[in-house]
Amino acid sequence: MSASVAPPKAGMQPSTANIQLMQLTTAYWTSRCLHVVAELGVADYLGDQPLSTESLAKATGTSAGQLYRVLRLLASVGVFEWKDGTWHHTEASRFLRSDATGSLRDYVRMLGLPVFWSAFEDLDHSLRTGESAFAKRHAGGVFEYLAKNPEASRIFDAR
Repeated sequence: MSASVAPPKAGMQPSTANIQLMQLTTAYWTSRCLHVVAELGVADYLGDQPLSTESLAKATGTSAGQLYRVLRLLASVGVFEWKDGTWHHTEASRFLRSDATGSLRDYVRMLGLPVFWSAFEDLDHSLRTGESAFAKRHAGGVFEYLAKNPEASRIFDAR
């Protein structure tokens, strides 16, 4: 997993706008990595002491190689820091801790719930009809969905 842009075609130099569009096109990778890391509680496991990828992987029940790639992507945008073979908090990653004042962990988790994530698959429907993309899949809307899904409701309410 890499946030780098594709190489330019032969004889073509990438422009700032070209690079910007490529980065924006792949920005959802970063968002999804953030959702998953928040769900796993990586920032809570990291705590105040730096940890190796292997230690974090063991604590979160994940593959060390894949976790490293996800954390590297997040580090490239200032969420977590890789230094001296261990992961460290940044100002941003501290907001993913559940015990932080002003924690955003549950907010990030909520936006990463499949029901909210998938609503954007129907954004074109919303633009064409003026109707809610969420309601296309869940006719009763967000609050009816939450009433029928207590775990999603708990995360929503915690934010």
